[in-house]
Amino acid sequence: TKTTARPAKIADEWFGTGAAEVNLGSKYRQCSYGKLIFNPAPDQPKMGIKNGVVTVEIDLVVRANVVDD
Repeated sequence: TKTTARPAKIADEWFGTGAAEVNLGSKYRQCSYGKLIFNPAPDQPKMGIKNGVVTVEIDLVVRANVVDD
């Protein structure tokens, strides 16, 4: 299966690379009074990194195990 969000949306929600004025990075920066800043990694197309997001494809079948409490 694939993630539910496109890499561009993930980058925007984490780093504010698009139109999102409020994002995870902005909230951490605000709450830490500017001491914790998330910056996207530089684009490296050969490694699959764009706007700080890396796309990883895993060729495995993953099953969910249900644990009863």
